[in-house]
Amino acid sequence: VLRAANREALLSGKLDAKKAGDITLLGSKDFSGGGGGEVNGADFSDLELKPDHQSRPCWTTPTGRIYLEAFHELYTQAYDFLVAIAEPVARPEFLHEYKLT
Repeated sequence: VLRAANREALLSGKLDAKKAGDITLLGSKDFSGGGGGEVNGADFSDLELKPDHQSRPCWTTPTGRIYLEAFHELYTQAYDFLVAIAEPVARPEFLHEYKLT
């Protein structure tokens, strides 16, 4: 698992990939770390958010991954829907990852 601060530094080229260790991020685009090491990852920051994105408990990616905020007030309803259409990949405390099936 890569901490958000290290991830941002790595993707912006401020952190040497060799110092960060062997890191694999989810997604399909490749990024080059500042030290010439290659890091696999995805950057969806160029996607436009909907105006009411803060009221939505799910984040979806073009790769078919769905992220569910476990702390959101609509978590229970979203979870009931997701278990019908997707398989859980990871379920840490605050953010659950599902793969669309």
